[in-house]
Amino acid sequence: MKELGYNVATETYRVVTAPKGTPQEVLDKLEAAIKKATDNEKFQQTMTDMSEIYRFLGQKEVKERLDHDYKAMTEMLEQKQDIFQ
Repeated sequence: MKELGYNVATETYRVVTAPKGTPQEVLDKLEAAIKKATDNEKFQQTMTDMSEIYRFLGQKEVKERLDHDYKAMTEMLEQKQDIFQ
């Protein structure tokens, strides 16, 4: 978007989600399991071999990131309604 003159930048990210209402203890266990799996040296090397940059974000950080990106994109689209025409 910056190349088109819009002050918005984002990256591709993948997140694991759970249904609304999932107990916090289950979310915490899921987060811990993902962190453990992705902290693994073999996983990290595989990501490097695929030219992927991996950065673990916990639940709070993921929500903050998604909220930020949603707000930035919404503001841009409201200001530039013709951008995709």
